[in-house]
Amino acid sequence: MARPLNSIAVCLTWAAVLLPSVAKADDQTAADAIRKLIPAAAAMSKADFERLATSPNVPKVTEFEEQSLTLLLIAMPASVAAEGGELTEEQQAALDREFRYLGDAVKPAQLAREIYRSLGNTGITLGPTTFIHADRIREFSCEVDGAEALGEVVFHVPRLYEGRVQYRARLVDGKWEVHEFEFPARKLRCRLGMAGKWEQVLPEATEAAKPESSKPAE
Repeated sequence: MARPLNSIAVCLTWAAVLLPSVAKADDQTAADAIRKLIPAAAAMSKADFERLATSPNVPKVTEFEEQSLTLLLIAMPASVAAEGGELTEEQQAALDREFRYLGDAVKPAQLAREIYRSLGNTGITLGPTTFIHADRIREFSCEVDGAEALGEVVFHVPRLYEGRVQYRARLVDGKWEVHEFEFPARKLRCRLGMAGKWEQVLPEATEAAKPESSKPAE
């Protein structure tokens, strides 16, 4: 027996109401999965951290095979020079909003203990070697568009540092993968390369990758 047209219309109406809720639930599942990936995605290897900590001369970022977000933050200069003069208040505020150390000076020993959490003197690490441990994430936004997602992570370590970094993620073989971090004001960016290792993206490369329509006219 054929279903009356009015019954079909009612079913379609209910479907239209329910679909957005299903989409939101899927987006939340994606956001939860991506949030859990942030600490490890931002991390540097234990070996690289130990090399950095014990080297008599501070190695350059380019001397590391993998240039993770944590490595870039460690190597980041304490101050940023403005082109053609001093930074304006707005420029400095934008930089501080993205990342800043708390207190009068950087505290190397405390910073090392925060990034490289270990069980006493056993050498056993507690989680990844990262600037953004899961318990330091204060806010997390995530916009999902099919197999792509982007958002911002706000992190805070009391009396040590705080910041907010943008990220991009993608769905690969059914699993989410964070593949890019960026501090736009600081022009600091890294991405996951083809070989599965993080690499720094210099400002010149970022500018060259923009579509012609988005580049400023000469």
